[in-house]
Amino acid sequence: MSKSVEARVNAQLGVTRNSKVLASLIAYCQQNPNQRFWQALRNWCGMPFVLVSHQGPHDILASHCVGVVYDTFYWEGIGTNVPEPDKKLDRHNSLTK
Repeated sequence: MSKSVEARVNAQLGVTRNSKVLASLIAYCQQNPNQRFWQALRNWCGMPFVLVSHQGPHDILASHCVGVVYDTFYWEGIGTNVPEPDKKLDRHNSLTK
C-alpha cells in the first residue's frame, strides 16, 4: 500500500482504528478503477461474496436464505439508495435469477 494514500486518509479523516484498512481499500480501488465499489470490496477482502439482508440471522436461517439474502456484486450505490439486486441466493447457496 502506498504511504501517500495512508497519509491522505489520516490527514482527511484523522487516525482511527480503521485508518490502515481504509487506506488499503482505497489503494486497491485506485489500482482497479474499473471495478464497481462492491465488486472491489469483495475482491480486496478475498471473499467470494459480500451478502446483505434486511432480515435478522434467525429469519435468514428460517427462510433458507430464499429472497432475503442478496449478493452485492452488481450494486453501484450504498444503503437504501441501492436498487434491490436481481440475484438472490437459493437454499443451496447458488446464485439464481
